[in-house]
This record gives sequence, C-alpha cells and structure tokens, in this order.
Amino acid sequence: MVWKQLIAALSIAVVVGGALAGCDRGSAGGHMGQMMGGGMTGRIPAGDNDPPLPEAQSPGAKLIQQYCSQCHAPPTPAAHSAQVWPALVARMKQHMVTQAAAVPDTEQLQEIIAYLQRHAG
Repeated sequence: MVWKQLIAALSIAVVVGGALAGCDRGSAGGHMGQMMGGGMTGRIPAGDNDPPLPEAQSPGAKLIQQYCSQCHAPPTPAAHSAQVWPALVARMKQHMVTQAAAVPDTEQLQEIIAYLQRHAG
C-alpha cells in the first residue's frame, strides 16, 4: 500500500513538474517555452499511443482540450485517482495564472474536475 502511494505521489510530481517547466508564454518565436528543462520547445505533443479522451465531445473533454492544451497534451483522466484530480487541477489553474494563460472560470473548473473524476483511474 505504501508503494502505491509513493508511486502516485511521484507520478503527480512528474506531471506537475513537467507542466510547470513547459509553459512559458513569454518566450520568443511564439512557442510556449522549453519543455522538461530545455530539450523540447512548444507543448508536449500527443503521443502515437495516447488514448483519445473518453466522451471526447462532452463539455468536460472540450474544456480540457481548450485549457490544458495551452501548455501540454490533454491529460489522460485514468492517469490519476478521483481523489487526486481536484488538487492537481487547482495547481494547474494557479500555474495558468502565473503564466498569463487563459484560465477557466469556477463553473468550467468544476466541469473539468467532474469529468476527470468520472473517468479517473
């Protein structure tokens, strides 16, 4: 049980750290910044094996595509538990504010969290 919690905590740190390192709206050339410490420019691309978002046409999925894609590929809802998503979304919202990115309003944030929790791992 302790290993599962440690792995979950490390996963969150990697996702949040990667997103925080990757969204720099002030960089030149219209790119959003250097990803993962400078190795890649722009947003984290969707991988060939990334599953599509569940219910891709739902309001929650559309909001994730709109807001999360400003800095990185849309997150896979199953990547985290329903309990983890609210704190992770709050952290990403704060990062959007610091980067002067478009920020979802309170109602949109609740829709995003509800969607992520519905499809959580």
